[in-house]
Amino acid sequence: MTFRAVSKEATKLTISFSKPPAPSADELQCLLTGFETTVIAMLTIFRSLPMSQGKNLHKKLEESVLTVVEDCQVLATSFIKEGCSSVATAKTQSTGTLWEHCDGFQHLPKDNKQAVLAVLRCSSELIKDALNELDEAQKVMDVMVKMMMMMMIQSQVSRAGQAKTNCWSLPVLD
Repeated sequence: MTFRAVSKEATKLTISFSKPPAPSADELQCLLTGFETTVIAMLTIFRSLPMSQGKNLHKKLEESVLTVVEDCQVLATSFIKEGCSSVATAKTQSTGTLWEHCDGFQHLPKDNKQAVLAVLRCSSELIKDALNELDEAQKVMDVMVKMMMMMMIQSQVSRAGQAKTNCWSLPVLD
């Protein structure tokens, strides 16, 4: 749920600059504090997840949390670079990216079993792809071997024909 709160606070921050007048310093401080508080809450909840819940679950959650934190940094940077006077494309894009990543938390594994199954599915697909590529390579090699065999047979037939011709065409000397 903290991910939705992060998304909501980012939205409030971005919307506050969508129409003049820009928020006052006190309003801005309140918005930034709310944003910061939700990010810290998200990090606190993640850090409270014991490793005993599983390495795969922890790793998947860590990747997602880091992505959201990076998105928050990008959004904050866009406010610093572009100033707080308008909602520029970078701000709205940053907010949209943050929404997307926060919404992605709904699809994360709920426990380590689901996380491991996701890793196994991914590995299984990778192995299937590798096997298909090996199968294709084997088919190409089979065709190449057949072509080489045919070329060798043709070459031997051609040499045998030349040998007979050479034998008959040589003049016999007394």
